[in-house]
Amino acid sequence: MHPVIINLGPLTIHSYGLFISLGFTFGILLAIFRAPRFKIETAAVLDMAIYSIISAIVGSRIFYIIVNHHEYVNDPLKVFYLHKGGLVFYGGLIGVVAALSYYITKNKFDYFKTADMLITSLPLGHFFGRIGCFLNGCCYGAVTTSSFGINFPNLKEAALRHPTQLYEAAFCLVSLFVLLAVEKLFKKADGILFVLYIYMYSTWRFAIEFLRDDDRGAFIFGLSPSQNVSAGGWIFATLVLIYIIKKNNKSKKVSN
Repeated sequence: MHPVIINLGPLTIHSYGLFISLGFTFGILLAIFRAPRFKIETAAVLDMAIYSIISAIVGSRIFYIIVNHHEYVNDPLKVFYLHKGGLVFYGGLIGVVAALSYYITKNKFDYFKTADMLITSLPLGHFFGRIGCFLNGCCYGAVTTSSFGINFPNLKEAALRHPTQLYEAAFCLVSLFVLLAVEKLFKKADGILFVLYIYMYSTWRFAIEFLRDDDRGAFIFGLSPSQNVSAGGWIFATLVLIYIIKKNNKSKKVSN
């Protein structure tokens, strides 16, 4: 693992922070590239980027602190040690959806059209984030005898483990291409890409949690916090899909 990329006296660049920054950067650039097709100005994308960065960091950190509160009882200042990791993607996702929903509604943009424009930036940014996790040595997997096993030197136990960070990084790239393919070949209504991503990631995260072995907080109903959120994601996506279908059918009747 390489938790520190550069260490030159007072200048220290941590891999986790660097790759999180790269994730935001490339995600924003992709949104700017896609914006003209959705008739959204670059200035609006940059405004939404600011909302996204702040809400993602705050949301992901709050979620991590909630499920790992025992880590901060004796040293509350650790709350601010972002360079050592401690961000939960689901918390960031919830934060971003809430913040952007407010921005989109406030500025009277088409909600689902804007959501479809932005959603492809999520797996791209998440890809870089998971690479950062791998280099930092967090979010590791369970012990395995498979040929994919990797030894994480930051752990006391010398054993081969599933590199779940790399598995998820690969999934992120695949899901990005799936979204783009569906947009080009099959998309019939605004909001479909948004719903599809929620379904895909919720299913993936539920499954990959069985291979994780890091401390992810207390389990509820025998499931990890992220698996419970994944179940909520399926419900949320289904409700949104029903709304989109009804809205689309209503529009067709009016046009006829």
